Amino acid sequence: MSITWDSFRRRPEATQCYNCNYFHHSSQYCDIKTRCLKCTQEHWTSDCPIKERIEKPECINCKTKGHMANSKQCPKYPKTNPKKGDPNKITPPKTNLTLTKLKIPQSQ
Repeated sequence: MSITWDSFRRRPEATQCYNCNYFHHSSQYCDIKTRCLKCTQEHWTSDCPIKERIEKPECINCKTKGHMANSKQCPKYPKTNPKKGDPNKITPPKTNLTLTKLKIPQSQ
């Protein structure tokens, strides 16, 4: 029998609270008032009476229209940089190939 052990791998995205929808903390320890993503009222988004898709939503973090607070288009969305050695970071392999011009005979 063989057992392999992998370390915990966090998602590369920023942590966002489900309670207040601010970044860098979770709802487990949040003391900020509850804010809905869809209607900005004081209830959880899952309890919102609006069930259909909103055409031009208003962001509750940056107060602009066109995206919601959990969108990466929001200017307040934290920029995350992949850490060194992160398996989610894609780097092209280093090669020592040289390109040469090939002469292809033209058919007449």
